[in-house]
Amino acid sequence: MFNGSYRLVLTPEAALKFRRNSPAQWAVVGGIAVSLLLCSCKEQDALLKEQADVQIALKQAKADLDACQIKINSVGQALPTAAAALEVQMTASDKANAELTQAVSELNSKATHLEEAVKAWRPKVEAYKAKYLR
Repeated sequence: MFNGSYRLVLTPEAALKFRRNSPAQWAVVGGIAVSLLLCSCKEQDALLKEQADVQIALKQAKADLDACQIKINSVGQALPTAAAALEVQMTASDKANAELTQAVSELNSKATHLEEAVKAWRPKVEAYKAKYLR
């Protein structure tokens, strides 16, 4: 009498069995059927409400997913432009770094030459001071 989804199904064999029963048995069976129907209606309303809630949550999740996908696509489209701008900045920074490194090395070589000149002139200055500035 029950199918796989646990719903009451009246098969022809069951209908023949019910015909042989008395009217009192029919009343009992009818009462059971009505109570099962009423119980299943309450459950069905709850299940339909739960199904509607799940569908609303699913629609919200899909909307969130679409919004995230739009953000990902916008970042993906802006990425080559940003990368090109950063590459230009990096090239300019490398060029400035090379120029500054060359200027520092030139200043270091000048400082080295000046230190050597000071070392060469120091004894002469000290001798001059000693001879004329007493």
